[in-house]
Amino acid sequence: MEPAGGAPQESAGAEALLGELEARVQEVVRASSWWERHGVDCAILALSLLALPPGFLCLRSDSPLVFALGITILGVCHYTLTVKGSHLATHGALTESRGWSKVWTLFFVEVCTSFTAEYAKYGHVKMHHGYTNVLGLGDSSTWRLPCLNRYVYMFLAPFLIPIITPLVAVERLREVELRTALRTLGLISLGLYSQYWLLLNVSGFRSPGSALACMLITRSLLAHPYLHVNIFQHIGLPMFSPDKKPRRIHMMSLGVLNLPRLPVLDWAFGHSLISCHVEHHLFPRLSDNMCLKVKPVVSRFLHEKQLPYNEDSYLARFRLFLQRYEEFMVQTPPITELHHSRAHVDIYEKQLVPFGLVRFGVAPDHPEVKNVINTFTQTARSDRCAFHGNVEVGRDVTVQELRDAYHAVVLSYGAEDHQALDIPGEDLPGVFSARAFVGWYNGLPENRELAPDLSCDTAVILGQGNVALDVARILLTPPEHLEKTDITEAALGALRHSRVKTVWIVGRRGPLQVAFTIKELREMIQLPGTRPMLDPVDFLGLQDRIKEAARPRKRLMELLLRTATEKPGVEEAARQASASRAWGLRFFRSPQQVLPSPDGRQAAGIRLAVTRLEGVGEATRAVPTGDTEDLPCGLVLSSIGYKSRPIDPSVPFDPKLGVVPNVEGRVVDVPGLYCSGWVKRGPTGVITTTMTDSFLTSQILLQDLKAGHLPSGPRPGSAAIKRLLGSRGVWSVSFSDWEKLDAEEVSRGQALGKPREKLLDPQEMLQLLGH
Repeated sequence: MEPAGGAPQESAGAEALLGELEARVQEVVRASSWWERHGVDCAILALSLLALPPGFLCLRSDSPLVFALGITILGVCHYTLTVKGSHLATHGALTESRGWSKVWTLFFVEVCTSFTAEYAKYGHVKMHHGYTNVLGLGDSSTWRLPCLNRYVYMFLAPFLIPIITPLVAVERLREVELRTALRTLGLISLGLYSQYWLLLNVSGFRSPGSALACMLITRSLLAHPYLHVNIFQHIGLPMFSPDKKPRRIHMMSLGVLNLPRLPVLDWAFGHSLISCHVEHHLFPRLSDNMCLKVKPVVSRFLHEKQLPYNEDSYLARFRLFLQRYEEFMVQTPPITELHHSRAHVDIYEKQLVPFGLVRFGVAPDHPEVKNVINTFTQTARSDRCAFHGNVEVGRDVTVQELRDAYHAVVLSYGAEDHQALDIPGEDLPGVFSARAFVGWYNGLPENRELAPDLSCDTAVILGQGNVALDVARILLTPPEHLEKTDITEAALGALRHSRVKTVWIVGRRGPLQVAFTIKELREMIQLPGTRPMLDPVDFLGLQDRIKEAARPRKRLMELLLRTATEKPGVEEAARQASASRAWGLRFFRSPQQVLPSPDGRQAAGIRLAVTRLEGVGEATRAVPTGDTEDLPCGLVLSSIGYKSRPIDPSVPFDPKLGVVPNVEGRVVDVPGLYCSGWVKRGPTGVITTTMTDSFLTSQILLQDLKAGHLPSGPRPGSAAIKRLLGSRGVWSVSFSDWEKLDAEEVSRGQALGKPREKLLDPQEMLQLLGH
């Protein structure tokens, strides 16, 4: 559970996520023609206008079928112009011209819909979109009529929409300037009288009453689905209080729902109100057709980032609404708490020091990434948050003992093991996991004795993710560039004497499947004293294949292509010619065996199976061709992934997937136990991804608390756990203790001209604290 102090972290992470999604969507938009961006929807509206004369003429017929056809044409066209047209015009999605956008808004909202343009924009764009599902501001409470029972509301009230709409508009005119009110009254009157006149003079209605009745019928033809859709896509989803509304990407992914495609409603209301409502709320200025086009991009992104992507059927929402009508439309809907004003959170950590992956996983030459520690520190200093280091759950205290002491327990212990190669020679000296190597230069106590032999000329890294590039960069960076970082002095000393001149980064698939990002690649290309080694043959035909790729992947591939195939400029060529070290990417190679030295006491090379790709898209896999090649090296670092370990016999664990089985963070069959991060979904994503995942688990926990699914009575909390730890001889480290260690590290670092010199020995740390 996150205390309120976690909000700044969530905010920064949410903005980064939204920025990444916007970049992907804008790539699609830029690649689209005017016809796709605006033309399709303008054509639908134009066809609806052109269909009006035949509709009015059909009403002259004595044939019931033709007359019914005329009613249908006028009713569908009315909703296409009033709902689809008004909706797109209000959001400025019909044109890129501000002037024409205003004209279309007045036409569709005031002439066609009989409403006021100013209030339509305020109520829908500013309030509903700005405060989606925020109680009393942008929620569905504007549609509430508590005096009506559910059946009257669902089946009879929609007939009143054509009458209520202009009456509400007139009532709102009291809040605008006189000239605006006169304009609105004039345009509304024009629209209503035009239809009335056409019914009398073109359709041949003989009495004002019959013409008005026909107006009511055509204007209420699709009123029922219109009312239902506006409610179904938000009701029953998380609701937020005004002072605790989440960041935009969370508000829209949590509080908006897509319905299946329905041809008539897609035409009359538009995709953005039916099957692409999530996309519309995230990118409201996109037309209906563009919302449909970016739908796969948005759904894939939200699924990748473990964010909700709500979809449900019309019938399922209909049943839900009838079942919970009293809760939704009569009473005040329950608020989804994103923070809890009285919650107390205790953090139990295996290490003596906090910050986990940020301290022990982020490369020392990336200090800007570690700034998130400042936010963590604010949280830890809260009166309602306590840190207990040097406590290993599963050894010093069991999960069941924690569950007995607290109302809820969240497991967030990450993936502290590595994926084994499972090949001969893996246990030879000179073969290490990248995880252990990173822990060694970052000061993880369990890896302080690693002592890798860097006396060889060539190192091979297996895997092509960001960790692999981090390791390669540290191996090849001139030591003087690392002297001002928080790398451990032991690692820095070893790197000063390193003889490694060449690093190969090996992947079993091709360039299109690399897992590193453009930032890490650019750093490698620009690394002082090094030159890249890329085989242009590996990139043949890639130029055409990356055209349809998402923008981040396309930019990454373009940088790889330029580096591999283009002749460097004079300055860059001179820099590369003087480089004493080199790095390269080897594609379509899979490790088969670590080759020993003649005496069998050291790794001397690696045998690689040559592979080819089978399948397409995400199903692409590497299969061996039968050919092999041997690559001499004295250091092998495996960076093919991480995996979590089971923490306690009482906690279910899936050894194949390496995760705790869960549903939305709730551990299966263990009430009150939750999980987040890598142990929840597997070792994928970066710090921002993990933050978002933790945010969602916290929300689920708070929902369960509010629903009464967690124990209600008092729990002893840390007092009970401290007694248990004391009886077992375990001394926990508080956050104030950590701040003493922090001051010591900073002091030692200043003496060496570094930001800090990390303490590596747990016993020394305890002695410094007087334990």
